[in-house]
Amino acid sequence: MTAILKVELEHRPTERAEGDLLVAGFFEGDRPLRGSVGRVDWRVCGLISKALLEDRIAGRVGECLLLPTEGRLRVPLALAIGLGLRSDYDSERLFECTRMAVERALDLGARRVVLEPPGISAETLPGHAGNLIEAVLAPLRDREETLTLRFLIPLEEAAPVAAALRTAILRQAPGEAALVRPQRRSEPGRALAPAPRVG
Repeated sequence: MTAILKVELEHRPTERAEGDLLVAGFFEGDRPLRGSVGRVDWRVCGLISKALLEDRIAGRVGECLLLPTEGRLRVPLALAIGLGLRSDYDSERLFECTRMAVERALDLGARRVVLEPPGISAETLPGHAGNLIEAVLAPLRDREETLTLRFLIPLEEAAPVAAALRTAILRQAPGEAALVRPQRRSEPGRALAPAPRVG
């Protein structure tokens, strides 16, 4: 059986990660925006913050905002997804939000997706590895699609995360998923559009 899911660990900053689409989640009521979604917001001149201020999104579960990055990231599109209230976030919500993120990515035709693990830190990811793998595989199995998923993980957290993902794949998805080394596609000297000036 050919793997339908290839998992890669991306150690570079959010704006240097390569793929078809970057997905980053944010909690309802979290201001300022944190993590990858905050970096994306800064790079796209505050478009996510503007949507929040205009009450077009709030961070509720199921809300999404698709943004063209116009060369300000190495992905052409970024998708901000709502995670709901931080106080309500648990393993069931993690599964739901991860599955939703993958479904939306597939709907958009993305097959190389950069994903900050929704609502959890790299330090806590090993405890959620099995849940994440199942959440990603569910829509792939339903649609008989393939996907390369690049998790944004700091280099210092790479070893325990890789070990946990490898174990989860062997237990839950042998033959269906594989942990692989990232394949770089863009030319080494490619410049990003300048970030917006602050002040």
